[in-house]
Amino acid sequence: MRDLLVVGGGPAGASTATWAARAGLDVLLVERERFPREKACSEYLSPEATRDLDLLGVLEEIEASGAAKLTGMRIVADDGSAMLGRFPVSGDWRPYRPYGLALPR
Repeated sequence: MRDLLVVGGGPAGASTATWAARAGLDVLLVERERFPREKACSEYLSPEATRDLDLLGVLEEIEASGAAKLTGMRIVADDGSAMLGRFPVSGDWRPYRPYGLALPR
């Protein structure tokens, strides 16, 4: 009998299973898809998401694998209108990294 069943091995499921196993739980992670796979979501991570990757012990490997460093984002609507946003640094607050990451899921 397992302590925890995690359904879905995407970013949320994989990290949940990792944290639970590190806490001493007997975890079973199940996923119906094969990885890697093409999927547009979860390819872009904010600068603060790098903190979670570092705590999981995978940030250095992800950065070394060629993940693109992002300083902001550009969103384009179907009508061609666009918005450009930069990751903020304000006052005494600084993000964990000054950039986000783009990487295939």
